[in-house]
Amino acid sequence: HPAVYRGGDGKNVIQRVVRYGGGWLPIGVSRDDIRAARESLAELCDSAERDPDSIGITIHSQPADKDLINRFEEAGAERVLVRVTSADQKGVLNELEAFASAALD
Repeated sequence: HPAVYRGGDGKNVIQRVVRYGGGWLPIGVSRDDIRAARESLAELCDSAERDPDSIGITIHSQPADKDLINRFEEAGAERVLVRVTSADQKGVLNELEAFASAALD
């Protein structure tokens, strides 16, 4: 079945992710938050006899900033969803193209 990602940043979200989810989808978190979440996931997975590597972290709504994305990856996120600000198709495609070009540098 597809992985079910649990969102939020509540007190017990990591516990719910370990118990019921395939991953975590936080919004408005820092790199330190991701590091702390990875530590909590490892501890909780050990108790639940679950592989912490089986739980993904996808960061949502971030600017298309290559350095920021790299820092999230280093902290333990497996993917970052970038935010686009354009309202029309041409603008969105231009933003994505500019980001793709910068990411390949």
